[in-house]
Amino acid sequence: MTTVEAATPIGAARWPVYLWPAECLSTVAKPIVAFDAGLEGLVEWLRGAQASTRGLGVAAPQVGIPGSVFIWRWDDEVRVAVNPTIEVLGTETVIADEGCLSMPGVFVQIERPAKVRLRARDVLNKRFSHTAEGTEARILCHEMDHLEGRMIIDRVSRQRRRDVLRHWEKRRVA
Repeated sequence: MTTVEAATPIGAARWPVYLWPAECLSTVAKPIVAFDAGLEGLVEWLRGAQASTRGLGVAAPQVGIPGSVFIWRWDDEVRVAVNPTIEVLGTETVIADEGCLSMPGVFVQIERPAKVRLRARDVLNKRFSHTAEGTEARILCHEMDHLEGRMIIDRVSRQRRRDVLRHWEKRRVA
């Protein structure tokens, strides 16, 4: 599998993020059942990957772990969602460019809900609900896609996908 190691300060660990077409990126994540030190370690791993890549979020499948957990950064705070679900609120959608840590340099226009409600658990197995709009709603939907084995290129037309993949392969070879 191909990974990109996130740039980190000298002496710090490196957190690999898998690149498309790694199999772990097309696998549906499994629910987290053990809320223990293993989960806390995974969350710290995700925090490291997110911080070192300066991404807005990262999901466990992107680091090769098939667990249903992601983190996202919003308002200078990193938040954790374990076993999340998303409810679309309203009918308004927004089309905007979207990129992905697992396809660096690729941006595609994707239509997403303007407002969503996230329901999840935290690392202590405590339920919570969070309503998000705009860019934050986009981030949550993007990370949920990763948990469902979907990438940004799965949300575009066949022709656009072919064009993006042709560009992607050229960049990977260069």
